Amino acid sequence: MRKRTILAVTAVMLMLSPAALAAQVSTAGVIFLTIEPGARNAGIGGAGVALGADAGATASFYNPAALAFLPGSSIAGTHNKALPELTDDMYYDFLGATHSLGNAGGLGANITYYSYGSQKHTDGAGNELGDIDSFDLAITTSYGVRLRPRLAVGGSFKIIYSRLSTVGAEAERGDGIAYSFAIDAGILFTDIFPGLNLGIALQNVGPDIAYIDRDQADPLPQNLRIGTAWRAVDIPGHRLTLVYDMYKSLAQRKKSFFVSLIAGLTDERARQELKQIVHMMGAEYTFSDLLSLRAGYFIDQVGKVIFPTFGIGLGWGSYRFDLSHAYSPDKPFSQGTRFSVSLIF
Repeated sequence: MRKRTILAVTAVMLMLSPAALAAQVSTAGVIFLTIEPGARNAGIGGAGVALGADAGATASFYNPAALAFLPGSSIAGTHNKALPELTDDMYYDFLGATHSLGNAGGLGANITYYSYGSQKHTDGAGNELGDIDSFDLAITTSYGVRLRPRLAVGGSFKIIYSRLSTVGAEAERGDGIAYSFAIDAGILFTDIFPGLNLGIALQNVGPDIAYIDRDQADPLPQNLRIGTAWRAVDIPGHRLTLVYDMYKSLAQRKKSFFVSLIAGLTDERARQELKQIVHMMGAEYTFSDLLSLRAGYFIDQVGKVIFPTFGIGLGWGSYRFDLSHAYSPDKPFSQGTRFSVSLIF
């Protein structure tokens, strides 16, 4: 039963996370860590590694270095049902918060929860023994600090708990519960040209996660993000921001971090390596901090997932309400609507 549960969960994640489709998910575990949070970022194609002071409460996910530039404090939450047409007990939740320490940098934290719903528990003969609630959980703390007025670095530490089953397979050790930890590291250059930021983040670097035994452990979905954000228009009442991220999976089975980092970039011909890069791009126009209109595009050539994204944001005092939609009629499991609420104070 335990193996069937993992296979079923992996199949669902393949359908729900466009980034996971290009993340060598056949070798990676806990791929819920690759889901980009926040309706705002979803509306601009999933990009966000270089937003800097505009990153908001999702900064600890995209690039912890951005925490050094965020003013004040913020909190944001996202709830997204995975397959609302089929079931109500599969959903994704993200809650993030940031707090500025002034010249000492900035703190961030987030909790990510993914419910896979109820799974049937069967014995070796196929007899049903009850239901098991399966889920993944990650708790992350982050810190970012400026090294120079326009240069910051940051890091995150996350604890990962995965419960796909509470019982093991009859002939194998272990059960369907696994633990691990991971770190993220980021660097952010701001205003390298007027209004232009450059961000780089290495995500989910940590030991393999094992449900049965270490010989059957899966690597974490470590990846590299490089992106830019350009404030093309910034005049009173009007802002236009253009963003672009490149995402490259580095997940490699049974290899050390340094070997995976090199192999993830060089183990195939240059043309194929370039083809494996996922492209996320978008634009956001904001009028008087009241209304934001967004559009973007997601391109994954290997996974053959290519679709436009759209979004809208409304501001009211310290509150922000964001709605986004990904449109993929030929791959209905890749499309979906997200809603986020943010508080800035």
